[in-house]
Parts: sequence; C-alpha cells; structure tokens
Amino acid sequence: MEQWRPFGDELRKLRGHESLRSLARRIGYNAGDLSRFERGIRKPPADIVRLLDRELSASGRLIEIAAVAMFDLDNGGVDGHDESCRDDPYENGEGEFMPISRRSFIAAVGMEAAIGTSFNSRIALNRNSSVDYLDHFRQLKRVLVDQDSLLGPTTVIPIVQQQIQVIGQLRRLNGTDTTGLLEMQTSYAEFAGWLHQDSGDFTAAEYWTDRAFQWSMASGDDAMSSYILNRKAHLSGDEGDGGETVALAAAAIRTAPGDTPIAALANMRAAHGHALLGDHNATENAYNMALESVDSPDMDPDLPWAGWFDHSYINVHRARSLSALGDYRTAAEQFTHVLDTLPPHYARDRSVYLVRAAMAHVGNDDVEHAASLGMEAISAGSGSGSGRLAKELELLDRAFNPWQSQAAVVEFRDARRELLV
Repeated sequence: MEQWRPFGDELRKLRGHESLRSLARRIGYNAGDLSRFERGIRKPPADIVRLLDRELSASGRLIEIAAVAMFDLDNGGVDGHDESCRDDPYENGEGEFMPISRRSFIAAVGMEAAIGTSFNSRIALNRNSSVDYLDHFRQLKRVLVDQDSLLGPTTVIPIVQQQIQVIGQLRRLNGTDTTGLLEMQTSYAEFAGWLHQDSGDFTAAEYWTDRAFQWSMASGDDAMSSYILNRKAHLSGDEGDGGETVALAAAAIRTAPGDTPIAALANMRAAHGHALLGDHNATENAYNMALESVDSPDMDPDLPWAGWFDHSYINVHRARSLSALGDYRTAAEQFTHVLDTLPPHYARDRSVYLVRAAMAHVGNDDVEHAASLGMEAISAGSGSGSGRLAKELELLDRAFNPWQSQAAVVEFRDARRELLV
C-alpha cells in the first residue's frame, strides 16, 4: 500500500489541527478508517475521497493524488514522475485517441471524478444539417464570457466543459466541419483553462490549457498555438515559476505570427518570469520590447486579443514585476498611475490589481494606504467568485501580520472574513 502514503500525508496536512474524531463526525465516517487512510495502509473509497476533498477545501488535490495511486496500482507501481513514459493512455475525452501525458491523464481523472461525470458519457444530439453549429458555439461563448463577468467562473465552468464534450461528439459526425469544430473546441478549452485559473484551481487550468494547445496544434492554427503558449506562461507566472515562465514565453515569441500582438504579450510574460528570477535588467528590457511591439504599425487592430492588450495592461503587470524585484516605491507609483487608466471591462482584474498595489504599499511600510486598497478590492470583487482575488487577499492578510493591531488592518481583516463566509 506504499502508493497511498502521499494521499495520507496530504490528508494529514489538510486536516491541520482538527482531530480525526472531529473530521469523522463532520463527514459521517469512521475515525479508525480515516486514521488508516492517513497512515497509507488502506485504500479510501472514491466517494470518501471526493467528500474529503470537498470538506477540506483541497481543490482537487486529494482526488488527483488518489488517481495517481490507482494508476500506479493498476500499472504495477510505475514511477509517478516519468513525463516521457510511452505507455501513456490515449484518450482525448470524446472517444478519439490522441496521446496525452500521464500527468494530463491523472488530472483528467481527478477533475471528472470531482464533478461526478464521465469522459465516456454521451449527450444525445439532435442532428440538424441546417444548423450552423460553429455560429451557435460562437454566440454561446459570447454569452458565457458575459456570464463569467457578471457571476464568476464557477457558474460557467460546468457549461463550458459540457460544450467541449458536445463539440467533440459533433466532430465525429459525417458532414460536419471537423476542422472548424476542432478550432472551436480549442477556443472553449482555452477558455476553460482561464476560468479554472481565475477560480484558483491551477491543476484543472493546466489540464485544459494543455488540451487547448494539443488541439490547436492538431488544427494547424499557429496563431492560437502561440497564444496558448502565452497562456501557459501566464499560468506559470501566477504559480511563481520564473524559469518555466521565461521558457514558455520564449517559445511563444519564436512561433508568433508577425501581424499579431502575441510576441508583445510573450515579452510581457517573459519579463515577469525574469522578475521572479531576480533579473532586473532582463525584466526592464522585456517590458520595453513589449511596449514597442504593441505600437507596431503592422498590428492588425481587428485581431483577437488586440482590443484588450494595450499600454495599461502591460504597465499594470510591470508594476507587479517591480514588486517581485523588491522595488516597492516604483511599483506603488506605477500602480497608482495605471489603475486610473484601466478600461471599465477590467472590473474583476482591477480588484486583483488593487491587492497587488496594496502589497507594494506594504513593502513601503505604508500600511494604512495598503489596507484601504485592500478594502477597495474587497468591495469591487465581492461576489466575483475569483479564486485569484481570494489568494491575493490571503497574501495581503499575511503581509499585515507585523501591524495586526492597527485599526485599518483590523478593519480589513474583518471585511475579508465576511467575504469568506
């Protein structure tokens, strides 16, 4: 049962100071069996894994670890760290067989178990040759983007993932535009990746972004493939991995078509990666290149991404990178300037940026101003369902520890607790 030890270790860590008896009462289960799960000497039932994951707010980690253990058990104890294993299962989620990495397979198992559906389930389709399915999915996505903006990612994620499955089924029907549907499936998968990233579930975000990249390559959409490399760099940057961020951004720059803003976006992602690595000169050079590229006269203003990618977007990320480099004074000044220039459609992102600005002010020992920005972020982001915002607020809360008795900090912490209820 050695393969269940990581599950037990994670369960023990998530339980924290809560006693086994208390947890057992909370989930209506036997404390002795929970103890055996923690010691890695008994395999937990799938329904208990899902229950523990939900009750301990594990965001799928327990489900994924259990999936790893089951995979290793079923495959004779294969080492769980071999990403290049050639014996990976071949399953793309809709019955077609395409190679995916072992990590992607495990993530897929975990996510599907978490939402209680199956990759092999089928949705009844009322095939109508007169229907323009591509136009239908385009219109639906616009509605889902609006719903995400209004109600948050958790209201949209199940619908988006179901549509990915529906599109996959349509691709197998005779007479459909299989290439167009594959491109549409790519678009929905990229959107799913972003929704999960915004909700704070990086495991699911990585899975769907990887699927989007795979499908973009299969459809031959070079611009989309390059853009998704940027998305992967963005995700790595949010996870704090500077080296991976720089590498993915470099790949996006190499593959970016010349008439798109993708190279400029990639330079911006690379800049933050350099900041995470502590390289001030490389950070500044990359941001300057991004600002120069976005003003290129060859840029097509009608392309996707061109509408929202501008100087204000670059500069608000530049301010974040300055904080990462420890230049809090310049970061705070830049945040102050750029937050007032953001377009209205950045409403949810603005709440995240407000917290990052607050962190810069904490670095400057301007605690009262930082707390006021935190309060503004809570007010602006209340009800957004953004896991990114929740995580940023948690970091700000920790940063306030040396000033926990100050009235402004107490007020911020009270407001944050109310937000979590």
